[in-house]
Amino acid sequence: MIGSGVIAAIAWACGYIWVALQPGSFTTLADSNIGTAAWIEALKDFNFVDLNVMYQDVIVLGIVTGILALAVVRSRRLVLEQVTRERANLARYFPPNMVDSLAGKDEPLGAVRTQNVAVLFADLVGFTRWAEDRRAGEIIGLLRDVHARLEACVFENGGTLDKYMGDGLMATFGTPEVGPRDAANAIACGQAMVAAIDAWNASEPGREPVRLSVGIQYGEVVIGDIGSARRMEFTVLGDAVNVASRLEAATRELGCRILVGARAFEVAEGAISLSASAVLHDGIAIKNHAPVSAFALT
Repeated sequence: MIGSGVIAAIAWACGYIWVALQPGSFTTLADSNIGTAAWIEALKDFNFVDLNVMYQDVIVLGIVTGILALAVVRSRRLVLEQVTRERANLARYFPPNMVDSLAGKDEPLGAVRTQNVAVLFADLVGFTRWAEDRRAGEIIGLLRDVHARLEACVFENGGTLDKYMGDGLMATFGTPEVGPRDAANAIACGQAMVAAIDAWNASEPGREPVRLSVGIQYGEVVIGDIGSARRMEFTVLGDAVNVASRLEAATRELGCRILVGARAFEVAEGAISLSASAVLHDGIAIKNHAPVSAFALT
C-alpha cells in the first residue's frame, strides 16, 4: 500500500511537471511577487499550471496512503490473530503434526459422517475417594499433572483428544481422517498411558500412587459438531464410544488396567504384537448392551 502511494504521488507530480514544461505553459514560479489581480487572471488562463495545487495533491495523497496502510496493517493483524486462534483450537484436540494440514483446509473437520474409529477412555481409579480428604489446590494440581501426561501419550500416538472428563479423558484414533493403524495406535496409547503413570509414581515415592484404567473399542461412529450456535464441540457418538466407556469401568472388576474390545484387538493384531500378554474375557456384562468380549492387557 505504501509503495503504491509513493508511485502514485511521483506519477502525479511528474504529470504536473510535464504539463508545466509544455510550450505556452507557465507557473507562478516566474514571479514570486505576483499580485492578486494578476493571480486571478492567471487562473483564467488554461495554460497556467499551479504548482501549489500539485504540492497539496501530493500531500493529501501521502496522508490517504498512510491511513490506508494503517487500515491494512490492522486488518492483517486481525486476520493473523484469527488464524492463530483457529490453529490454537485445532491444537487443543489434534497432534501437532496434523494441525498444519488441517489448518490449510476450508473444512478441516469435514461434514457430519459415519466412519470406523478407535475410541479410548482413561480414568483414575479411586480418585473420588482420594479427593475427599484433599485440598482443592492439591486436587487440581494432581489432575493437571495427570492430564498433561495422558495428553502427551494421545498426541504421540496420532490420536485426537476429544474431551477431558474430570479425572479422565476420551480420545479417538481415526479422526478426522481414517488410517490403517488407528486401532493399533489406540492400544499403544493405552499402554503408554499406563507406563507414563507408573513412571510418574516411581519418580515421586512420597506421593500416594495413582492408578489408571483404560478401555478401548473400535467400530463405526457418527462424527461431527454438536452443541448450539453459541458453543460447538467436535465429538464422536456411537456404540463403540459406549462400549469403550463400559470396558474402562469393567477393568476394576476384572483386576486389569487395560481392556481392549475384541473388535479393536482383531483390527490391531496385524499391526502390533499383543497375543503374548493378552487374556481373553468373554461375556463381559455391559449395561443396556449385549455382553461383549475383550482382552485384558495388564
